[in-house]
Amino acid sequence: MSEERPIITELDFGRMYRDHQTRAGGWAKPPEFWDARATAFDARVRAGGSYIESFISRMDFSDCHSLIDIGCGNGALPLAMASRFEKIVGVDYSPAMLDVARQRAAEAGASNFSAVLRAWEDDWSDLPVCDIAIASRSTGVMDLEAALRKIDRQARMRVYLTAPVGWRVVNPAVLKALGREVAPTVDKPDYIYFMNLLYRMNRMPRLDFIAHPRVEEPKADWESFHRNASFFLGPLSEAESVRLRGWREANPEGPLFTRDQEHWAFISWSTC
Repeated sequence: MSEERPIITELDFGRMYRDHQTRAGGWAKPPEFWDARATAFDARVRAGGSYIESFISRMDFSDCHSLIDIGCGNGALPLAMASRFEKIVGVDYSPAMLDVARQRAAEAGASNFSAVLRAWEDDWSDLPVCDIAIASRSTGVMDLEAALRKIDRQARMRVYLTAPVGWRVVNPAVLKALGREVAPTVDKPDYIYFMNLLYRMNRMPRLDFIAHPRVEEPKADWESFHRNASFFLGPLSEAESVRLRGWREANPEGPLFTRDQEHWAFISWSTC
């Protein structure tokens, strides 16, 4: 007899996501990682690109007066919409990123912007419920179901977020240089889980895609290359850092990734 398999209503997508994150080597990055990247990140955003315009062009602002951005980073996205709202709240767990966001708001004269230091996993009971909630490239959490339910509660009318489509794949030569096992690649969970979880939440999500190639920092100096490796692979031991530096010096053009993400999934839904 063939083995009986579960049907879709019996599947626990939240648990499947958490298990997938663990198998793929996902880890909860501390705020210090983003603190260290805040200045360089802001410089790259200021250099230009179409991502922000692509995100905003897909939003419906009808009858909306307030916005909350979860994982706002340097504040570039919400501040690009500052004139559309009476109140904008930027939420992030990196103090350095919020400092940059406040500076940007001051430069833009956006007195309607306020910043709150808070992580996805923290208590949000004192955060304001706004007409629109957004989360741009900030949903790399370990418990996606909990995160989606939290952002859903913060939106009076609509939610907009972007999720990865596929993931970056680390160069096996880098793993060998570190002395780490080169196991069969297990991509991290991507936007498919978002759609399935929202379905189980009785939401009706809309799906679109933003073409936005992600490339690592240009043929980076050693400090930048080391920072990126630590960010994506987890903290490196002193011995690993020494081995990686030796490999980098022998392979100055060697990339950290052999495959880069080329699209973001743009997911939206109504909460009313």
